[in-house]
Amino acid sequence: MTSFYKLTSTSSHPIEPGKYKENIKINEKKVVKVINAVEKLKQLQALQFRYKEEFNSDQRLRAGFSAQQVQSVIPEAVVEVDGYLMLDMDVLKAYVREAKKELKKINKIRVKL
Repeated sequence: MTSFYKLTSTSSHPIEPGKYKENIKINEKKVVKVINAVEKLKQLQALQFRYKEEFNSDQRLRAGFSAQQVQSVIPEAVVEVDGYLMLDMDVLKAYVREAKKELKKINKIRVKL
């Protein structure tokens, strides 16, 4: 049976309750396992943008995700700092790592068929 719990972050970033996280223990520490990473990442649409000048004077064209969009799919990957929504890249990287693992499993199953 899977149990869920409210997470706290060691980086002082707020994290939403464990809707997408499974509670497991490793060496007596609570560890969060990301599940359904591929499905969540498929919902995100990359876009090109420039930061507002008052936030970052470097006006080069960038590519990435909207914090508002990510917040609707992976809320624990978004933090608010000084009134701005920002992405927690460590959380997004964890989703990418798990998505790679999920895809490897899917590919192994397809090869066996």
